Parts: sequence; C-alpha cells; structure tokens
Amino acid sequence: MTTTLLGCLTCDTPVAWLLFAPDAFTPRQLEEPSRAMAKDIAALNLPTWVIGAEQMMTPHDSVAWVMNVWPNREKAERLSMSALNSVFDPLQRQHCATRDTPQSIDPQR
Repeated sequence: MTTTLLGCLTCDTPVAWLLFAPDAFTPRQLEEPSRAMAKDIAALNLPTWVIGAEQMMTPHDSVAWVMNVWPNREKAERLSMSALNSVFDPLQRQHCATRDTPQSIDPQR
C-alpha cells in the first residue's frame, strides 16, 4: 500500500490523505487497509479515502473501488479517476479560499 497527502494548491497544507490499495478489487478488500491504518488515520485527522486497484475504462480514464473512511465512513463506490479528481479538486482549492477574502482597509492607518 502507498499513501499520498494532497495539499492545498495555495499553501500546500495537507487537505486529504489517499491510501492506495492496488490489491483491492472489491469493496470488502478496501476494509483491510482502512483497519490497518486506523490509528494513523485518526491521528492525521484529514479526510481520507482508500482507493483500490485501477482498471482501465477508456484509453484516457480508469475506474476503481473507492471508500471515504474519515471523518465519516461511507459506502464504497466504483468511481472513475476523473470523477474522483472532481472530489479532490475542491478540497485543494477551497482550503485558502477564505483567507483570500479582501480585508477592509482602515483609512486611519
């Protein structure tokens, strides 16, 4: 199993953790990596997904069983990598979005 931290596109602060389980071909097989990493998942306290073995769907995209395991455990679903990226993109883009809000300028300064 390999893991990857996804960072904010602005400040690179980790916003999600991906656990890749290349031997997981079924939803049930996603459970073992989740259990094995449970303490680390809780300690890191980031949205975390277990991603199973990728299988080619088209020449440009693949699918895999995916399960969100933190902070709320969700049912595994079969997603294309492009669909999965559409889940991660907002996490990476929105982290610093509230910090980019213009501050009011005090004319007395």
